[in-house]
Amino acid sequence: MKVLGRLAAHGHQAFLVGGGVRDLLLGKAPKDFDVGTDATISEVRSIFRNSRIIGRRFKLVHVFFRGGKTIEVSTFRASNPLPLVENQGEDSADENASSESFVENPSLDASMDGGSYEERNESNEEANSESTESENVDLSQVKTLGSDNVYGDPESDAYRRDLTINGLFYNIYDKSIIDYVGGIEDLKNGVIRVIGDPEVRFKEDPVRILRAIRHSARTEFFIEPNTWQAIKNSRSLLALCPPARVYDEFCREVVGGYSSRSLSLMSESGILPELIASLSDIANEDFSKTELAQTLRKVDVIAKAGSPLPLEVVLAALTVDVLSPEKVSEITGIRLPLCEALWNSECPLPADLGSVHEMREEVSKGLFALYNPLRMTRRVRDLLADILVQRALLVTVALGAEDRAKEAKGEGAKHAFKLLRLLCQGENADQTCNYWFIKSASRSRSDESPSRRRDGYRGNNRNRGRGRQI
Repeated sequence: MKVLGRLAAHGHQAFLVGGGVRDLLLGKAPKDFDVGTDATISEVRSIFRNSRIIGRRFKLVHVFFRGGKTIEVSTFRASNPLPLVENQGEDSADENASSESFVENPSLDASMDGGSYEERNESNEEANSESTESENVDLSQVKTLGSDNVYGDPESDAYRRDLTINGLFYNIYDKSIIDYVGGIEDLKNGVIRVIGDPEVRFKEDPVRILRAIRHSARTEFFIEPNTWQAIKNSRSLLALCPPARVYDEFCREVVGGYSSRSLSLMSESGILPELIASLSDIANEDFSKTELAQTLRKVDVIAKAGSPLPLEVVLAALTVDVLSPEKVSEITGIRLPLCEALWNSECPLPADLGSVHEMREEVSKGLFALYNPLRMTRRVRDLLADILVQRALLVTVALGAEDRAKEAKGEGAKHAFKLLRLLCQGENADQTCNYWFIKSASRSRSDESPSRRRDGYRGNNRNRGRGRQI
């Protein structure tokens, strides 16, 4: 209200736009609100001192408020974008990547649903050092969208958005919904539809493919036939996008509470092998009957209960559920005995495989090959490797090798226990869970602070046991 009111006070037109309007109409609590206005970016920046301009392909303004709240303000865009430009390779793709993947204060539901999930504390050098090519597309011949800082009016801006249900505007002063693209009708009928020609819009920005699938999974709307066919025809174009953007979108799919339906749609449309080549076998199965689908349904139940599992735990579950030790060894080059221990909760770690650090380094290198062409940051990959190793270590200790218990520590061990409970199957898995549950309970009791003396004095390390010094 403050942002809209101040823009109006300066003589500018301004509306609530995008996902916030959609959620209000669906009876859901919006995660955030975004604003569209006819004020230019420089004008918005001059009106709000507590703001910052972000973006490269299309500039936006983030207005900051106390409590970490951020309102994204964008200028209405023209309906006809600049001509498509020849793809110049990876450097060009990174330059054309919109601000949606590079904001410092990410939101999981921005107006164009393109906010960033990934941490930007470190560069993804390995992802940028290797090009990803598709068998079906000659990347050098494909054209992608160039600079997009061309301003327009509300109607043209609506036609520049991705889906009809995201192209609605809300005027807070007369409480009216402004619909130029048929979004209200699609909301009533439960339809996911791309604005304009789906083939062209996916070529402009292939990440829109993943957004269409995510919104279908999230709302349980069906994807209309033309959009669905375009998704299947255009899935190879995902190789054009910077890996970091695709990784961001994939993370949203698996942690939002609708991962089972999202990956089912990815499998059905043939997208899953385009993201993770090692999962190509699952595309030929009935996804709903796979172990992965059962695990993801558990993940979704936990997320909807308000305590979502960490991303790394979900990725570890995906890795363990889908890939056999033999296939992992074949793809990554990790030694088979280690693979068997990491992927089988019934199998303890052999004593001759080296230290936890050595095993973690080996697994981290293997995960780089395993998740090709989807690229994750080194930090996430190292933590994922640690979770897999710590899970095997928890099993090893619970099955009798208590001398290795001191190695089960840190963030990886905590996440590994969550993974173990999530995938708890088999007699040894139950034994492991029970062992560590009792262990953690006894440790909590021993860590309780000592009771105070009657005189209220607790002393210090130097004088402990001597009583009060007079």
